[in-house]
Amino acid sequence: MEQLKKYAAQFNIHLTDDQLILFEKYYNFLIEYNQKVNLTAITQKDDVIIKHFLDSIILLNFFKLKTNSKLIDIGTGAGFPGVPLKIVRPDLDIMLLDARNKKIEFLNQLLDLLNLSGRAVHASAQELVKKRGFSHNFDIVVSRAALSITNFVKFSAGFLKPGGMMVAYKGFDIEEELKAAELTLKKAKLLVYALHKFELPNQNKRSLLLLKKEERR
Repeated sequence: MEQLKKYAAQFNIHLTDDQLILFEKYYNFLIEYNQKVNLTAITQKDDVIIKHFLDSIILLNFFKLKTNSKLIDIGTGAGFPGVPLKIVRPDLDIMLLDARNKKIEFLNQLLDLLNLSGRAVHASAQELVKKRGFSHNFDIVVSRAALSITNFVKFSAGFLKPGGMMVAYKGFDIEEELKAAELTLKKAKLLVYALHKFELPNQNKRSLLLLKKEERR
């Protein structure tokens, strides 16, 4: 995991030896479990380090998450970006949400293995958001799932507290998609807080879209 440490440092994220050990355990368990349950098509170590681990934690370079923030990861799959963020920021109160139970079984075992607090929940965002204790209860809503900006907001904006932040991990060219979502953002009382474009060490160009929920007046 020395490569991850080097790559992360390029984005002003400084990883400890203990965190690198957790990422190593994560990688090994992911590859082992992936042989029986399809979690990811990306399995080469350097690819996992860049495309999953680094891409997940890169948010910390662009936005300072408040201590003890409540974060929900929509369509988390194999735990990205929620688990890598939790490894680097153990103070975060994380919930990992996925509609596929096989992924949740993996995540529960992963959290136990890494001795990380957090909840993995088997549900769809559009159903869970209606339940008491989930609506307007999170500081940060993140997703690397292949959702359009419009659908991400429609299904997940209800989780946000006033003043909270939605973070969409996207490909490089998202301007048309963002324009198509304008009305949905307005209805959800979300403002574009920032759009960060960056290049990973493998020259893959990516974007981070940050949407802020308007404060109550």
